[in-house]
Amino acid sequence: MIEKTTALDKALTHITASMKTEREIRDYLRRKGYLQDVCDYVVEKMKDYGFLNDEEYAKAFAENAKKREGKRMIALKLKRKGVSDEDIECTLENLTGEEESAKNVLNKYMRGKTADRETLSKAYRHLLSKGYDYEIAKSALRALGAEDED
Repeated sequence: MIEKTTALDKALTHITASMKTEREIRDYLRRKGYLQDVCDYVVEKMKDYGFLNDEEYAKAFAENAKKREGKRMIALKLKRKGVSDEDIECTLENLTGEEESAKNVLNKYMRGKTADRETLSKAYRHLLSKGYDYEIAKSALRALGAEDED
C-alpha cells in the first residue's frame, strides 16, 4: 500500500507541470520501476479524481497546436502520446480555423522572402510538412497572391 501511495504522489507531482495522457503516466511510472498493478491503481485513482482524461487532453492539445500545425500533424502527435483513435477523430471534427492558421504560418514563413516560384514551392512544402492538407496549403498560397502551381 505504501508503494501505491508513493507512486500516486509521484504521478500527481509529474502531472502538475502540464496535462498528461494515461499512456504518459503509465510510461513515467514504469521508468520509475513500478509494477503493472501499481500503475493500474494510480491511473484509476487519477481518473477518479478527474486528473486524467485523454479526451479533454486531446481537445486542449489541439486547440493550442492548431495555431501552428494542421490536422494531420495534430493527429500524429496525439497518436504518439497514446490518445485513442476515437478521441482523436472526435477532437479533429470539432476543430475549426485551419485555413486561417495555414495563412498565418505561411505569412510567417514568407517574412523577408521574395515571392518567386522556388520560394513559393518551398512554402507549399513547408505547409505540407506542418500537417496541412493539400487543398488548404494551395488555398493559403492563393490568398497570398500566388498563382496556382503544382
